[in-house]
Amino acid sequence: MGSSAEALRLRCRAALTDLSAPGDEGARLEAAFHAIREVQDAGVLDDDAQGISLAVLLRLAAVEEADRRWPFAEIGRTLAARGEHSYLTNQLPRVRTDADRRELLEQHRIWGRAAEAKAARKPITVAPRGPRTRRRIGLLSADLRMHVVLAFAEPLIQYAGENGVELYCYSAQPGEPDAAQQHVARHVAAFRHLPGAVAHELAQAIAADAPDVLIDIGGSTGFNRVEAMAHRLAPVQLSWMGYPHSCGLSTIDYMVLDPHLAPTDTSLLIERPLLMPRSSIALSPGFLSREAPLAAELPQERKGVFTFGSAGSTYKYSAASLRAWARVLASVPNSRFLFVRPEGGSEIFRRNVAEHFARMGVADDRLDFAVVRHRHRPLLSEIDISLDTFPLTGGTTTIEALWMGAPVVSLRGPAVYERVSHAILTNVGLSDLSVETEDAFVARAVELAGDQVRRRRWRAEGRDAMTAALGDAQGFAAEFYAMLARF
Repeated sequence: MGSSAEALRLRCRAALTDLSAPGDEGARLEAAFHAIREVQDAGVLDDDAQGISLAVLLRLAAVEEADRRWPFAEIGRTLAARGEHSYLTNQLPRVRTDADRRELLEQHRIWGRAAEAKAARKPITVAPRGPRTRRRIGLLSADLRMHVVLAFAEPLIQYAGENGVELYCYSAQPGEPDAAQQHVARHVAAFRHLPGAVAHELAQAIAADAPDVLIDIGGSTGFNRVEAMAHRLAPVQLSWMGYPHSCGLSTIDYMVLDPHLAPTDTSLLIERPLLMPRSSIALSPGFLSREAPLAAELPQERKGVFTFGSAGSTYKYSAASLRAWARVLASVPNSRFLFVRPEGGSEIFRRNVAEHFARMGVADDRLDFAVVRHRHRPLLSEIDISLDTFPLTGGTTTIEALWMGAPVVSLRGPAVYERVSHAILTNVGLSDLSVETEDAFVARAVELAGDQVRRRRWRAEGRDAMTAALGDAQGFAAEFYAMLARF
């Protein structure tokens, strides 16, 4: 029995390790899924494999099985106690009630208290702050490289100097710098790249520079080392953009938000809200402009069928959002749903999704799957309306869908992660497409499907509206740095 159990563990370990290998992503996920089931059913799943195992099930839309195998409160506290902050991301789409929101906050606090206790056992000495002619601001992120985060950080990088700021960047991302990171390094005062560094090592590097303000923009991203901020490395420490929830540290003073992104109840944050006057994000000029102009013809007119769709990460799928999507399809004759995701290559994923739609009377022959990664934008122009995930909404994919001519219908809630799409939609003039209930979500999507005039107008004018709201990188940087000047 012992050798058999060990063989199961090794096979599961191999399948989970293989997830990041090149090739057929759907097949690798399926192999991991079967191995996880076998090992957990045998009672021999390693404790440190629980987080990634939950992630696999959620990516394959096995949301109900995930609930049975890893109940929300139990697994969240287990992951937090183990220090596995990155896997707490998978808890955000599992929230159903206000009690869940409070429980999720406590899970992050559990992680944060442990990180702060560890930091206290090995303190850091911050270098003295001598006379300075410019404010020194630090950006902590493993994603200041070829990554979507850089598209949002670029305005601060490009316009730091003209706003009297010395910008210092910190990363523990393994490997050699790519071309994007080299570009950043040429435009900031210093880029401290410590490949694979642990949090304490990164904290020492930051402390030696003694920034006046330190901003985390990576959240729970792998190798981001947000726990370095458990040390008081700057008089003011902020989180911004990278993670739509409090990470759990009491040493992070503020979260940068805007009036639409801010939670309706500030007790759902550990940090204090720090509000930008308009949007909390802007886009670097090249992020969207490389896409070809949109054809005036609607996808519905070109294809003869109406296409709803989503390119959102599949771990964000909740039973409620799948039910709402199915209800929309059931209400719009001659409509289809397009899933633009690499997980679409998995038969398990397709079956799980189809089961949710079947409960609302929608046959699986109305579901289409485009199996792509990183080449999804052109496919978004084939969608008439993009339906958002909830409670964890889209962000980058919301922006991309809008840019490719597909209006987004979203359901907002009180917490930050439930309001990201709401803030984007409001800032670009589509606030009415953000609603507060599932019934309203279905009704608004059906109504918009029948409004060809409005959808054609967005296709013609939407990019101008987005550029006006989110494309002023220079003005955004000035507002951002002026906001920080109060400290």
